[in-house]
Amino acid sequence: MKQLKFVVFILIGITILNFWQSCKKGPEDPFFSLHSRLARVTGEWNITEYQVNDDDSLRRVTDSIGPYIGFCGSQTDKVVLNYKYIWTFDKDGGYQQKLTIDSSYIYDIANNTPICKDSLYKDSSLSVIIKEWNFTSNVGDLKNKEQLLILDPETKKSLLFDIIELRNNEMKLQRDTIDPVTNEALQKSYVLTRIK
Repeated sequence: MKQLKFVVFILIGITILNFWQSCKKGPEDPFFSLHSRLARVTGEWNITEYQVNDDDSLRRVTDSIGPYIGFCGSQTDKVVLNYKYIWTFDKDGGYQQKLTIDSSYIYDIANNTPICKDSLYKDSSLSVIIKEWNFTSNVGDLKNKEQLLILDPETKKSLLFDIIELRNNEMKLQRDTIDPVTNEALQKSYVLTRIK
């Protein structure tokens, strides 16, 4: 009788371990989660890191090509763009992206005068995009819900992201694309942190 209990205990343990391992889909996913993948994705997310080929793409600084002669003489210009993305996924497949771009235009004049002073102009813009989202299911060698698909229902254009890590409060996505103009391969990496 003790052997039968031991065998049943071992079988139950193996079954539970297989179930727990099936919770892990992405390479950096937690071993076990009490929340479903749908529950972990659903909500409002702030993109805290966005890199294209390992270059930061949330902040762009563009300098003018050397000093040039402007209205007030020699000057150097600089443009600083800060991007803030908020992505919202709802459980019914709705997706919303809010993009805020904070711009700073800096004009550095070599010989300042009362009329020609260094100047700084700031601007901010907000754009909102509404789309749909879903998981992919069993495509090729991929497991169910290993990828995230964002679809524009009007144009039928889609974006496909590999889910590298999906935790309750953090998500890592990756997307490989080819620039249609330069034909350059681009790897886009995203780290998202839950807001709500």
